[in-house]
Amino acid sequence: MATISLPSLSPQRHKALRNLHPLYKRLSGESVWVFLEELGLDEAQCERFMDAFFRQMDHILSSMQVLEEQPQLSVRIMGTAEACCAHCAACTGRLLRAAGDPSCIALLPPYGIGCPLGLELVDGSDAPEMAAPAPQPVEDHSVLCAGLAADPAGGLQRYVEAVRRLPTPAGSGTE
Repeated sequence: MATISLPSLSPQRHKALRNLHPLYKRLSGESVWVFLEELGLDEAQCERFMDAFFRQMDHILSSMQVLEEQPQLSVRIMGTAEACCAHCAACTGRLLRAAGDPSCIALLPPYGIGCPLGLELVDGSDAPEMAAPAPQPVEDHSVLCAGLAADPAGGLQRYVEAVRRLPTPAGSGTE
């Protein structure tokens, strides 16, 4: 199947989708920055993280827009287990079927600040159900990814590398 391109979102649509996502609706850029400073990251490291954080957010929100427009699609949670905490590693590869299931949004990554997971849109009719454990809602996960909290410098590097591989929306300027 061809790769599904991600749309660029208007600021209003970006905000509306952000307010639907279980993690993003709880955070502001300032609150994320404060978490990073408390981990001991310096200003340059915080800036690198925030660039990746907003790139990941654009990816997730644009994927949500596509799922809304094309409910026949499903979404696979993508990432490498080595870059994730145990909770997130257990979610990699999981297929979520969006059609007719509004609770799907509650199960979308990222699950915490520094969670390196992304999404891959797939044709729901062609995608077999994955045998991975069901992801837990974001409320069951710490606001800060355990992998980042345990090793801020290493977690930052793993996060930035993982997010760099995510597809970006058309016209986002981060491709």
